[in-house]
Amino acid sequence: MLDLATTPKQKQLLNLAVAPQTMARPFVTPPDLPPARLKALQDAFDKTMKDPEFLADAEKMRLDVNPISGTAISEIVRKLYQTPKEVIEETARAVGAK
Repeated sequence: MLDLATTPKQKQLLNLAVAPQTMARPFVTPPDLPPARLKALQDAFDKTMKDPEFLADAEKMRLDVNPISGTAISEIVRKLYQTPKEVIEETARAVGAK
């Protein structure tokens, strides 16, 4: 869908509209979390997403496991915060948000 956007504004609008699906259920931390603790949490998450027992349980429950790294989520959020107000308002109207 993003490939169909022909202008920067259209790309911003589509990125904003699909961000929730891209991130699914992100885990968040307070902004003042010590870097060592953040790294420990990210490493544990990444290890869990590759754990054979976890993946086997997820498959039994028919759950899709398609993790996105914390770095990728941070980049998505950073870009979302740069979205101009008029694009946010237009996206809200397009998706029927109030």
